Amino acid sequence: MRNGTVVLMVPSITLASHNLIKYLGINPLSALHIITQCQINGPENRAVLFSVTEERYKYFTDLKQYGETKLPFYDMADAKALYMLLGHSHWSRKHKPFLGCACGKGDCNNDNHQCVQWTDETYKEKIKKSSLRWSKRDAIARLRKEEYTISDHREWCDKRNDGICHFGVVPETYNFSSTIRYNVFHGRGNVCKKIIAYIRKILGGNYENLEQFALFLQTIKGWGDYEISPWLTGDGVARLKGVHIKEFTHQIEEVTRMLSALCLPHEVKYINIALLSYTKVSKMLGKIFIDEYDGVKDVLSGDPSITSSSSEENIARAFVLAYKSSVKEFYDAGMKSFLTDSSTGDGETFYVHNLRFYMPSIIDDTYKKHKLGPGIWSMEGFEYKNAQSKRAVYTHSNRKGNLPAQSLAHLYLIYTMGRQQQRKPKKNKKKTMEMLPTINENAVDAHVELV
Repeated sequence: MRNGTVVLMVPSITLASHNLIKYLGINPLSALHIITQCQINGPENRAVLFSVTEERYKYFTDLKQYGETKLPFYDMADAKALYMLLGHSHWSRKHKPFLGCACGKGDCNNDNHQCVQWTDETYKEKIKKSSLRWSKRDAIARLRKEEYTISDHREWCDKRNDGICHFGVVPETYNFSSTIRYNVFHGRGNVCKKIIAYIRKILGGNYENLEQFALFLQTIKGWGDYEISPWLTGDGVARLKGVHIKEFTHQIEEVTRMLSALCLPHEVKYINIALLSYTKVSKMLGKIFIDEYDGVKDVLSGDPSITSSSSEENIARAFVLAYKSSVKEFYDAGMKSFLTDSSTGDGETFYVHNLRFYMPSIIDDTYKKHKLGPGIWSMEGFEYKNAQSKRAVYTHSNRKGNLPAQSLAHLYLIYTMGRQQQRKPKKNKKKTMEMLPTINENAVDAHVELV
């Protein structure tokens, strides 16, 4: 929550499988097959998130406990939601800021350091350890002769418990490593914004070069003065959206040529390596099938051992190896450029750490279990559905009183007819409501009970 901002949280669910995608043509990136469970209009904090997820986790736990389903359930969200969901130390903390391991920022720049990811059992032990210490807070307060606060406990978790804290909204029996999946859609956006901000930094000493690069950015589709002006003045890149990141990624080769023309070779050597490596990493993260030669041959680095006659398992294995090689090159170059502020690696973000260390094992696990690639771990469709929901509430109601009754007719059109068949609501409100008389009455009642 920012300065008391009230937001619209839209938890959703979708079903994906190899056969649904390959033979029925259901695109996991599309918003058309996503079911919105409910809309919560309120502050984006732990209390509200808990109210949404408590019953959900109980339902899924009961399903598995009584053997009513063998379907695997995954939780996928952006970093902010995952940190809130798990109660982990904030990503900006000094000691252990990453969700899936005990690494600190820049630790992995050391060749002798190994990133060891949490298993379900280890994570549960850490949760119990945090809960046990918190239960002894009164005794700790007497020893300290001052109150042992939530802030104190979070600080202890960051230093002594690898950042893991029991203040999340998930149950203590939560299977972390087999349930959490990281959203590559927001991850790619975060990495690109980090790189674009670094480009501003290395060009900052020469305003003529800044203007030249700003003129180049204006040639990229979708980039205009609204997006470029804050970057030019050093006010950040918050205005960049998914479409801008996508088009920037398509122009990375031109970006490297432009940087080489404006700067000395040693100034842009490593950022150019990182950019070119990232192009390949970004392509690989978008692959839904990684065992089809025609679909992945452009990212296999010309491996002569892999041909169109190779087995699906060998193609998938080569894909994973190619990803590891490309992302390592990207990470190593990043450590010498955009991931370093004052000391090596101190600018490392959770999303970069995820791409480098978590995603290789997730890609491998996803293929072994589901015969699918990392492209299914994207919230692009969810974000589109979320934007539709917000637009319906913000533009088809006064945001006071009975929100479901005011906006449900339009929401019904969106959710049932989809993006391609969406019908614009009539200006005459009476005619719009007459068009859906039964649906409006029943669905509004159900929605009010849910909220």
